[in-house]
Amino acid sequence: MRKFLILLAFAILSATPGLSEAATYYIRAGATGNKSGMDWVNALPQLPATLVRGNTYFIADGTYPGYTFDDPQNGAWIYIKKATPASHGTSTGWQNAFGDGKAVFGPLKFSTGYYEVDGQTGGGPGKWTSGHGIKVEFAQSANTVKLINVTKNVPFLTFKHMELAFKPCSSCRGQDAVYAIKGGRDWKFQYMWIHHPSRVVFYTMGNANKILVEYSLLERSGTNGSSSQHSEIWSARDTHDVVLRYSWIKDYRSTGGIILGRARNWNIYGNVFQWTSNFGPTANNGAVGSWSSDPTYYASNIKVHNNSFVGLRSGGSGKLFPVYKSISGVSAYNNLWYNSPASGFGGGVTHNNNWFKDSNEAKIAEPSKEVGTSDPFRNAAAGDFRLKGATRAGASLGSPFNIDATGLTRGRDGVWDKGAYEFTR
Repeated sequence: MRKFLILLAFAILSATPGLSEAATYYIRAGATGNKSGMDWVNALPQLPATLVRGNTYFIADGTYPGYTFDDPQNGAWIYIKKATPASHGTSTGWQNAFGDGKAVFGPLKFSTGYYEVDGQTGGGPGKWTSGHGIKVEFAQSANTVKLINVTKNVPFLTFKHMELAFKPCSSCRGQDAVYAIKGGRDWKFQYMWIHHPSRVVFYTMGNANKILVEYSLLERSGTNGSSSQHSEIWSARDTHDVVLRYSWIKDYRSTGGIILGRARNWNIYGNVFQWTSNFGPTANNGAVGSWSSDPTYYASNIKVHNNSFVGLRSGGSGKLFPVYKSISGVSAYNNLWYNSPASGFGGGVTHNNNWFKDSNEAKIAEPSKEVGTSDPFRNAAAGDFRLKGATRAGASLGSPFNIDATGLTRGRDGVWDKGAYEFTR
């Protein structure tokens, strides 16, 4: 029986794609060993043209060219990890200096799925703009550049602890940080810093489904400054089943922040929407909203709860769905607006239990509206949007809205606070 079980286990391992042959390889710019990639002495100087399903590839500090991920799918993942002093695989040939900085890549393309690219460090509250282990950048002035370009309908892509950066370019057009117009599903973006595209941060189309964006700073869309070029943070058409949470959406212009067309089932909660620079009469379609240019556009079952909207001063920059063709099941509860006179709600939005200060509150009717008396944040100028004191009790919404970005359970003290962060002493 024991022999049979051993043989059976071996057969299962052999039949599982990529599992039995999984290995770890090492990449280091400027490596001069035998280039087998088997340890840090003999590291490969860059990612090989063909990757093996099930394998892990550790990347040291350095500058690397752009890369196309196109390995045939068989259900097994490929893991790209930034090497760090704490996590770098083998110790053979390792030096901590190999992992105390960034691995910097040119633009990345994905025509197949099941990849995880993990910088391992950086990002999220307190580290929004620092410590990211992997950076993808385009530092020249050119049009129609995509930093992460998903060229086909692919499943399962995960990106963690990465910075995606453009050089600000007032003459460039069509620069997008994440460009995925062929559809796909099961994508995650976690602890990211994505900034300064001439057009948009996210551009998704083609039936993209099951997307998670969390603990990420998404900022400075529309650096071109042209009113003829859409410059949302997220331009989402045919994009469904999305969670956008615990993130900082900052300094958007043109059409607006998160702009949806043919979208259903979005949960948008625990985020901060902020302007630190007044772009003028722009963002007229809202912090979260839609377009009216196509009769097929709709937004269905969109929940915008426990967010903070700060300093949104012009156009419709602080509004929710002021412009739309068709919306249904759109609700907004327990949000907080401060110093955002460009605030309001489209006629199809169900809203209540929201907090306002210097944010058009006199013109907003709600059964349980709360009007504040002062700045509610501990230190908004330093990016600390935690509350200085409790609000009146908001609506108890249940899971998944009952946890804030710091892991606090909302209402644990009997008061479900409003805004992105639950009050704690």
